[in-house]
Amino acid sequence: FFFLMIRRPPRSTQSRSSAASDVYKRQVSTQSTWGIHFFRGFRTVVPMEHLNSAAEYAELVHAAKRRKEENETKERQGVDANECLSIYLVRDEADMVANTNRFPAGYTNQIFNEDEMIYGYEGLAINLFVTSGSLEVLVDYNYTKKEENADDIERMLTENLFVDGFLTDREQFKAALQRNQSFFPFGKEVFRYSREEGEYIVSLYYYSTS
Repeated sequence: FFFLMIRRPPRSTQSRSSAASDVYKRQVSTQSTWGIHFFRGFRTVVPMEHLNSAAEYAELVHAAKRRKEENETKERQGVDANECLSIYLVRDEADMVANTNRFPAGYTNQIFNEDEMIYGYEGLAINLFVTSGSLEVLVDYNYTKKEENADDIERMLTENLFVDGFLTDREQFKAALQRNQSFFPFGKEVFRYSREEGEYIVSLYYYSTS
């Protein structure tokens, strides 16, 4: 069981707004030229002669807040990870060209950001090609525009999905496809199902690590 308890500070404790006001008053008493104010994380430095009234002062604080929010919005423009990420299960090079066996992505908050967005890109497309047997992975992505502070896609994939690494070179992945032709799972086959005269075969293998 989990319990959530929210406690309010005692009435004698100053709120953040009153504490910030005291900081401002102390700054005013010690500095005759500049007034420095911290308002819920927004820092404004303005000449004292511009603080002729409380209304003007409040407007300056709110203007700084609006500018900060606008800058954060511009900096955090992103694309939907579920829409730009595609997964392909491939047996050979022909499957890569045909783009068959595609699986759309879902619940990408476990890989990228909590809101399932990837920030700092425009026109982003991420393709994950996975060999059908050995499950080796090629990460191939492209975009039309990338910002300086864009999310590090390869780092996110490494830390949250492919902890054993992946390939980014197509020639290396083609070699992996060749190895995949002779791949057999570890362990013992305990069940096999086939249809369409053996063209489609499903095998179940048992492997013990003990």
